[in-house]
Amino acid sequence: MAHRSGLAGPHARRGRAALAASVVAALIASPAPVAAEETDAEPPAVSIISPAANLRVRGVVNVRAAATDNVGVTRVDVYAAGVLAGTRSAEPWTVPVDTTGRNGSVPIRVEAFDAAGNSAAATVSVIADHAGPIVDFVAPDSKAALTGFVNSVVQPTDPAGVAVAELYVSGQLVVRRTRWPWTGFVYLAGHTGAVQLQWQLTDRLGNRTVVSRTVYADHVAPTVRVTKGPRHTAQVRGTIPIVATASDARGIRLVELVVNRVTVKIDTNAPHGFRLDTTRYNGRFTWRIRVTDRAGNVTITPERIAYAAKWRR
Repeated sequence: MAHRSGLAGPHARRGRAALAASVVAALIASPAPVAAEETDAEPPAVSIISPAANLRVRGVVNVRAAATDNVGVTRVDVYAAGVLAGTRSAEPWTVPVDTTGRNGSVPIRVEAFDAAGNSAAATVSVIADHAGPIVDFVAPDSKAALTGFVNSVVQPTDPAGVAVAELYVSGQLVVRRTRWPWTGFVYLAGHTGAVQLQWQLTDRLGNRTVVSRTVYADHVAPTVRVTKGPRHTAQVRGTIPIVATASDARGIRLVELVVNRVTVKIDTNAPHGFRLDTTRYNGRFTWRIRVTDRAGNVTITPERIAYAAKWRR
């Protein structure tokens, strides 16, 4: 009997089942198709913690930022007025910014980057202030002749506020004030001739202004001499002339005619002459000349007695 070759019968069925099982096993063992990697399009979140907006600053100010990202922040750049001031690749996100040489508004920009190259920025502006207080030297006047106690006064203004005012006399600190009024009393008794008064004023940022003024300590009284007037115990009638000469190294401020210890006339220009109406005084009266120089030193002539009209003692 003839035999046919090929798959048939029970053996053939078992072979086909084994083949199917191996195909299924191969399919199960094969890895699943790989999906394309997702793209990170989310930028970091960034904010500026300090400095505050419009803060007045001097010199170096630390710019402190906060930056977060869903994957991670890789870099933070800080710019001042458009110029890169510094870069940080790890926390803390703090960069020093030098404002020296600037005055006025300085824009600060902080930019954060993530690994995918996404970026976000935050901005703030500060005010660079490197100017000292503006000072008006009020008193005393320059080249003034002074004696005794002198009140020196300045009027400073500063947008950041005045912190300290110090008064120096010929280089020696004599007054230190930390609040208004910005005044100081100076005793010039131990000084002679030119004296430098210097105020050093510092604002709350540390900026300083120095103003100076030279005055003259004068403790020498003026000289005075009566060149015309009734002699002591003289009898006078009507209106009489009284003339005096006065001199001083720093100048004469005023000359007074004093009658019965009361100033009745004042003259500020040489020659110093007066006309006294004696009819106002019935009988005995006294008179003298008082001279004051520009420093306040005073000289008084000896008192003279006169008799008005015909009255005699």
